Amino acid sequence: MRVENPSSGKWDEVSLGGDLAAMILSGALYSPGMTSVVPLVIEQALEGRYEPLLALGSVNEDVGEMMAQGMFLSVSCNEDYHRHSRQEIEEHAQSTFLGTAAYSARWGPCEFWPRTELPANFYEPVASDKPVLILSGDLDPVTPPSWGDLVAETLPNSRALIAPGVGHGVMNAGCAMRLIDEFLETADASSLDAQCLNSLERPSFFKSKTGPVVLAEGEVDP
Repeated sequence: MRVENPSSGKWDEVSLGGDLAAMILSGALYSPGMTSVVPLVIEQALEGRYEPLLALGSVNEDVGEMMAQGMFLSVSCNEDYHRHSRQEIEEHAQSTFLGTAAYSARWGPCEFWPRTELPANFYEPVASDKPVLILSGDLDPVTPPSWGDLVAETLPNSRALIAPGVGHGVMNAGCAMRLIDEFLETADASSLDAQCLNSLERPSFFKSKTGPVVLAEGEVDP
């Protein structure tokens, strides 16, 4: 298809398949700010306007360059890839919009990546009485709050906090940085006053290209 490049403004020929569209939308779910434009982006794509979807994808196009891909593959291929068969992946992916796109894109190289033998107790949960602060975003699509609760089960001196309206990564949300700083100073998660997290809210969905507002009668969406 021929679309206007959202970065250069030039017209380009692009191939946009279902897997790519799913990966773009999946990446947007990491951030509630980006998620807020997803319904509008999908609506415009259904009308044949794919530029907003491609623009959404361009936001994360440099992420791969910022990651140490060799390290990522060395960890994920050895710790995760071999634990599930292709058949299991396909069965679990049947009812999801992402399907097997992420599996193929991220773990495809695992078929030839160097492997090592892990210790027999590698997958046993970490048990420690050291103070631990666990922060989760309630909208995190990949490491949900339930994982934080699971980790806390074997960490008796831990405290799991959930930041409402936050996605993947809580550190820069609201008062989270202050809570982390206090925890590092006191090594006591139980004494933290975390009520400030309750003021966080999920960004409103965009209703037009101008933002989460309803246009007045007679106004035109630019």
